[in-house]
Amino acid sequence: MTENKDDFKNWSIPKLTEDEATVDKDNTIFGKPATWYNSRKEPTEEVEMEEEPTPLTLDDIEAIRQSAYEDGFNEGKQAGHLEGLETGKLEGLAAGHQEGLTQGLEQGLAQGAEQITAQLAIWQSLIERLHNPLEKLDDNAEYQLVRLATSLAEQITRCEVKTSPQIILQALKQAIDALPISEQKLVIQLHPDDLAFVQSAYSEKQCIQRGWDLQAEPALMRGDCQIHTQVSSVDFAFDTRVEQVLKNFFKENHEQLPAKNDDSSLLNELPLTTEIPPSLANESTVQTPELESENVSEVAPENPPEVQSNE
Repeated sequence: MTENKDDFKNWSIPKLTEDEATVDKDNTIFGKPATWYNSRKEPTEEVEMEEEPTPLTLDDIEAIRQSAYEDGFNEGKQAGHLEGLETGKLEGLAAGHQEGLTQGLEQGLAQGAEQITAQLAIWQSLIERLHNPLEKLDDNAEYQLVRLATSLAEQITRCEVKTSPQIILQALKQAIDALPISEQKLVIQLHPDDLAFVQSAYSEKQCIQRGWDLQAEPALMRGDCQIHTQVSSVDFAFDTRVEQVLKNFFKENHEQLPAKNDDSSLLNELPLTTEIPPSLANESTVQTPELESENVSEVAPENPPEVQSNE
């Protein structure tokens, strides 16, 4: 045994502490713990010793309180801002929608009213275009009817003059009555046919007694009568008398006499070319008695004829 030294190992004295003793109990014959194989793979964790907290001072506590206050304030401010923003957004959206709806309704009504007014104007114009021709046609028909009635009245009256020559006597009487002075020499101009009737009604002696100088004037119409004196003259045209009668009739019936297209007014405006005989100016005036007007038709107007002065 002494010769083979290599077969021996150094052996140390085991520790006699409680932990080591516990470990040694589990040692193998090789002097290693029983868990030496696993301990090589899983190193043991070192347990760190916790440091004891230091006590807080008043400044630390105040800083913590201030930090917590600020954190809570900021958190509440942010939460309130988000909530207020969301609430304000909803309320603003509702208010804006209502306001926009109201404005849109007002604008729509205004535009609609303008369009309706424009359409009404167009329809009114169309209706007037439809009615105006009818009104013009009615007015034209009424005007033509009045002209026809007046023309018939003139023709009937003129025919009455031809069939009832006594109308000439009535016209002659009214013309003489229209003169301002009844006692004077008179130059009476009549249509040749009317002159023949007057001469048949009054003899030459009667005409001299009345101071009449009867003369034929072919330019005059049947029923016309012109009387001249030294100082004045009377144009008692038949058309003028008929027109005056029609004017009075239309005036009473609130109508207007249609314009005449004949030249009767031109005849009345022509100057008188007959001169007063000089003998009439030197002779004394003769009294002119009133003419008998029995059974004479009334065709003269109510207004007396216009007297023209020869001065």
